[in-house]
Amino acid sequence: MKIRCDTCDKKIGIDDAFAGGVCRCPYCNAITYVPKADDSSAPRSRPAAPGARPAKPTGSAAAGVADVPVAHPVRVQAWLGIIALAALMAMIATIVTIVLLRGDDPNDQEGPSPEQAKEEAEEHYRQEEERTAKLKAPNVLGVPLTGPVMYCIDGAMRPFDSAQFATLRSVATLSAEHKFNVIVWRAGGYSRLSEGWTGGGGVDESELSEFMVDSLVGDLAQQGDALAAAAEAGARQIVIFASQSSGALTDIAATCTGKTAVIGVLIEADILGATEEAAESLKALAEKTGGTFRSLTPTDVADALRTGSD
Repeated sequence: MKIRCDTCDKKIGIDDAFAGGVCRCPYCNAITYVPKADDSSAPRSRPAAPGARPAKPTGSAAAGVADVPVAHPVRVQAWLGIIALAALMAMIATIVTIVLLRGDDPNDQEGPSPEQAKEEAEEHYRQEEERTAKLKAPNVLGVPLTGPVMYCIDGAMRPFDSAQFATLRSVATLSAEHKFNVIVWRAGGYSRLSEGWTGGGGVDESELSEFMVDSLVGDLAQQGDALAAAAEAGARQIVIFASQSSGALTDIAATCTGKTAVIGVLIEADILGATEEAAESLKALAEKTGGTFRSLTPTDVADALRTGSD
């Protein structure tokens, strides 16, 4: 027969032979009265009122604690758990089916396909090769050079070291077949690295750097217009580093032959009005000679030297 524990109210089962006696609840271990099979008045469920429990039998029915039979659980609760688990599994299967039918395969979001990964790797390798080749090819701040090239640096510009480093890096890209020279000019004159052209490749960087620094404070070797002298030397390209305008930037356009292109590099400085004037002069000069104009900050120059970007 099936009864409910008087203490925990769980449903338990006990053999009919123990009707009219007591049993032990397998859930809470409490002693529970087992009603007689023909006792229609005996309660089959827990009374509503706490004090309405049926009286425990006395005498032989109240057997020793050790002799009280243990009832067995009724498996309804376990079946309910199984049913709930089955329902959850069915819900998960339904969701997976819907996702697959829609084509939203989660694996598709994990990363590119092997073909895409290969293409991306090849593109990255190609870009690195181009960047490396660009850094090695004759150039100044990413602008290709053919030579002979004359580097002209305004000694009054600030910061001078940006032009100095850009020139050193550019000269390092020149081969022995690429001829070059360097002019540093100040008010009233200029200094030239050499009287004739110098071949690139293997140039002593420390000597070149020392020449540029000494030209800022030492005596000027030549008097006159430095840029005019650069144009008259027959350079194919004249690289002008400046941060402020001067008459020389305007006059050189008339001196340049049709074979000379000016690469104007404006390095921006905190000089009110001067940078704008120099930008206009260098840009006009580059356009007139078929050259290139670049306007850069010192940070831009450093980035270009590092990456080889235009």
